Amino acid sequence: MESLTYVTLISVGSERVRGRKFSGVLVRLGKVCMLLGLLYLFICSLDLLSSAFRLVGGKAAGKMCLEFRSLL
Repeated sequence: MESLTYVTLISVGSERVRGRKFSGVLVRLGKVCMLLGLLYLFICSLDLLSSAFRLVGGKAAGKMCLEFRSLL
């Protein structure tokens, strides 16, 4: 009777270990997906920022050229 209880406890314990391993894999996979998503958002924000600077720089350069021509 004691050996049956011991075997049952071992099998229940191994199922818990498998469950922990599976949840650990899911957590790691989730972290990798989050990291890739944040990297994608960072690259998109850099592209948007560079486009905004080009737009503002173009307007500012145009105003400066107009003012310079009026001084001549």
